[in-house]
Amino acid sequence: VQSFEFHPAEAGLDTCAPGDLAGGDPETNAEIFRAILRGESGPRTDAVVWNAGFAAILGGLADSPRSGVAIARETIASGRAADLLDRFITATATEVRS
Repeated sequence: VQSFEFHPAEAGLDTCAPGDLAGGDPETNAEIFRAILRGESGPRTDAVVWNAGFAAILGGLADSPRSGVAIARETIASGRAADLLDRFITATATEVRS
């Protein structure tokens, strides 16, 4: 097991206070996520691209936090992330019966 330390500035991101990332109820959280996928900027978007950037590194698509964040930002900007979410929702939707 290896341990690493990274700072958001290494990927061109600002730091924020934990409260800047606060969500709410499921509907509010869904709207926050949709806003991120529409390209809204801010601390929540930075947190998403930071995490997605590391996923890109682990998946072999990026070689640094900065390149991983760039891939994540491009995926959002291109609409591919929103499209994937929409396809996931369609594929997993089930009829609710009372």
